[in-house]
Amino acid sequence: MRSLLTTLFSLMLLIADASATEKRGFAGSWFFSAGNAASFSLKLTQTGDRIQGYHTAIAHRGNRIDAVIPGEGKPSITGDIVGGDAHIRFHSGYSDATGEATLTLKDNKLEWKITKSSGAHYLPSSSILHRQ
Repeated sequence: MRSLLTTLFSLMLLIADASATEKRGFAGSWFFSAGNAASFSLKLTQTGDRIQGYHTAIAHRGNRIDAVIPGEGKPSITGDIVGGDAHIRFHSGYSDATGEATLTLKDNKLEWKITKSSGAHYLPSSSILHRQ
Protein backbone atom coordinates (compact mmCIF):
# COMPACT_ATOMS: atom_id res chain seq x y z
CA MET A 1 0.00 0.00 0.00
CA ARG A 2 2.81 2.38 0.88
CA SER A 3 4.41 1.75 -2.53
CA LEU A 4 1.14 2.58 -4.26
CA LEU A 5 0.80 5.84 -2.31
CA THR A 6 4.39 6.79 -3.13
CA THR A 7 3.77 6.08 -6.83
CA LEU A 8 0.54 8.12 -6.83
CA PHE A 9 2.24 11.02 -5.05
CA SER A 10 5.13 10.99 -7.55
CA LEU A 11 2.66 10.96 -10.43
CA MET A 12 0.78 13.94 -8.97
CA LEU A 13 4.06 15.90 -8.66
CA LEU A 14 4.92 15.20 -12.30
CA ILE A 15 1.48 16.35 -13.44
CA ALA A 16 1.70 19.50 -11.30
CA ASP A 17 5.14 20.30 -12.73
CA ALA A 18 3.91 19.79 -16.31
CA SER A 19 0.90 22.04 -15.61
CA ALA A 20 3.11 24.77 -14.15
CA THR A 21 5.38 24.64 -17.20
CA GLU A 22 2.37 24.79 -19.52
CA LYS A 23 0.91 27.78 -17.64
CA ARG A 24 4.20 29.69 -17.95
CA GLY A 25 4.14 29.14 -21.69
CA PHE A 26 6.72 31.13 -23.59
CA ALA A 27 7.24 33.73 -20.85
CA GLY A 28 10.57 33.85 -19.10
CA SER A 29 14.28 33.94 -19.77
CA TRP A 30 15.69 31.44 -22.27
CA PHE A 31 19.36 30.71 -23.00
CA PHE A 32 21.64 28.79 -25.36
CA SER A 33 25.43 28.66 -25.14
CA ALA A 34 28.11 27.14 -27.35
CA GLY A 35 30.90 27.82 -24.88
CA ASN A 36 32.98 30.88 -25.72
CA ALA A 37 32.02 30.70 -29.41
CA ALA A 38 28.42 31.92 -29.23
CA SER A 39 25.36 32.45 -27.06
CA PHE A 40 21.76 33.42 -27.63
CA SER A 41 19.15 34.51 -25.12
CA LEU A 42 15.54 35.67 -25.16
CA LYS A 43 13.57 37.44 -22.44
CA LEU A 44 9.90 36.98 -23.29
CA THR A 45 6.54 38.04 -21.88
CA GLN A 46 3.23 36.51 -22.86
CA THR A 47 -0.23 38.02 -22.55
CA GLY A 48 -2.91 35.69 -23.83
CA ASP A 49 -1.89 34.79 -27.38
CA ARG A 50 0.52 37.74 -27.77
CA ILE A 51 4.26 37.51 -27.17
CA GLN A 52 6.98 40.13 -27.01
CA GLY A 53 10.48 40.46 -25.70
CA TYR A 54 14.15 41.16 -26.21
CA HIS A 55 17.13 39.25 -27.55
CA THR A 56 20.90 39.05 -27.14
CA ALA A 57 23.01 37.14 -29.65
CA ILE A 58 26.79 36.90 -29.27
CA ALA A 59 28.71 35.36 -32.16
CA HIS A 60 32.25 34.92 -33.47
CA ARG A 61 33.74 34.41 -30.00
CA GLY A 62 32.27 37.70 -28.76
CA ASN A 63 33.38 39.77 -31.75
CA ARG A 64 29.78 40.30 -32.94
CA ILE A 65 26.92 41.30 -30.66
CA ASP A 66 23.33 41.71 -31.80
CA ALA A 67 21.16 42.80 -28.90
CA VAL A 68 18.14 44.83 -27.90
CA ILE A 69 17.78 44.80 -24.14
CA PRO A 70 14.93 45.97 -21.91
CA GLY A 71 15.04 49.70 -21.25
CA GLU A 72 16.95 50.44 -24.45
CA GLY A 73 14.12 50.60 -26.94
CA LYS A 74 10.96 48.85 -27.93
CA PRO A 75 10.85 45.04 -27.92
CA SER A 76 12.84 43.35 -30.68
CA ILE A 77 10.53 40.32 -30.60
CA THR A 78 6.77 40.57 -31.23
CA GLY A 79 4.25 38.03 -32.40
CA ASP A 80 1.27 35.78 -31.91
CA ILE A 81 0.79 32.28 -30.58
CA VAL A 82 -1.14 30.07 -32.98
CA GLY A 83 -1.75 26.37 -32.39
CA GLY A 84 0.96 26.10 -29.74
CA ASP A 85 3.70 27.81 -31.77
CA ALA A 86 4.71 31.47 -31.60
CA HIS A 87 5.08 33.18 -34.96
CA ILE A 88 7.27 36.19 -34.28
CA ARG A 89 8.84 39.12 -36.03
CA PHE A 90 12.26 40.36 -34.94
CA HIS A 91 14.45 43.35 -35.59
CA SER A 92 18.20 43.33 -35.17
CA GLY A 93 20.06 45.47 -32.66
CA TYR A 94 23.13 45.22 -34.90
CA SER A 95 21.58 46.65 -38.07
CA ASP A 96 18.23 47.47 -39.62
CA ALA A 97 17.66 43.79 -40.46
CA THR A 98 14.27 42.25 -39.81
CA GLY A 99 12.89 38.78 -40.02
CA GLU A 100 10.42 36.17 -38.90
CA ALA A 101 10.88 33.08 -36.77
CA THR A 102 8.89 30.29 -35.18
CA LEU A 103 9.16 29.42 -31.50
CA THR A 104 8.06 25.97 -30.38
CA LEU A 105 7.94 24.65 -26.80
CA LYS A 106 9.20 21.07 -26.46
CA ASP A 107 9.74 19.45 -23.06
CA ASN A 108 10.52 22.76 -21.31
CA LYS A 109 12.92 23.71 -24.11
CA LEU A 110 12.33 26.44 -26.67
CA GLU A 111 13.09 25.79 -30.32
CA TRP A 112 13.93 28.93 -32.34
CA LYS A 113 13.89 28.74 -36.14
CA ILE A 114 14.17 31.68 -38.54
CA THR A 115 11.72 31.35 -41.42
CA LYS A 116 12.49 34.63 -43.20
CA SER A 117 15.13 37.36 -42.84
CA SER A 118 16.56 40.32 -44.66
CA GLY A 119 19.73 42.25 -43.92
CA ALA A 120 22.72 41.49 -41.73
CA HIS A 121 22.10 40.18 -38.23
CA TYR A 122 23.68 37.71 -35.82
CA LEU A 123 20.60 35.89 -34.55
CA PRO A 124 21.07 32.15 -35.14
CA SER A 125 19.10 30.47 -37.92
CA SER A 126 18.05 27.79 -35.43
CA SER A 127 18.67 27.06 -31.77
CA ILE A 128 17.38 25.10 -28.78
CA LEU A 129 17.15 27.32 -25.70
CA HIS A 130 16.68 26.28 -22.08
CA ARG A 131 14.59 28.10 -19.49
CA GLN A 132 16.72 29.92 -16.92
